[in-house]
Amino acid sequence: MSDQSTTERDWMIRAEVYRYMIDHGRAPSPRKTGDIDGMPLEAVRETVRRLHCAHALFLEPGTDRIRMLNPFSAVPTAYRVEAGERSYFANCAWDMLAIPAMLGRDARIHARLGAEDTSVLIPVTDGEPRAAREFVVNFSVPFRHWYDDLIHT
Repeated sequence: MSDQSTTERDWMIRAEVYRYMIDHGRAPSPRKTGDIDGMPLEAVRETVRRLHCAHALFLEPGTDRIRMLNPFSAVPTAYRVEAGERSYFANCAWDMLAIPAMLGRDARIHARLGAEDTSVLIPVTDGEPRAAREFVVNFSVPFRHWYDDLIHT
């Protein structure tokens, strides 16, 4: 593929992929993405690759499957967010707070604390985390290096 610049249609497909993720609690497969918009599979592959290059989503390395659709994770993580009747995985502690904000819903966050190797429940009500105690989040990788190895980050 010679032209890596995103198109208006790419952004429309991305919006549809977000809607699917929100409605189903998981990312659509490449084939399902094509079904959403009536696109041939190869066109879907080209679209998600362009969006990946633009950091608009993140593909599972070596595939055309969506791994991250920030703040959502398409794979299980240590951060699960229950909002309404759906459950979502977040990529990190930052994203676990972003999901309820993005959805505009109250939520229950189930997070595993790495330093303590324990799990906590953090209710989010009216946009505010209501944890029984305060927590500190440590980002061991500076923001400018997140895309050096996004899965590790």
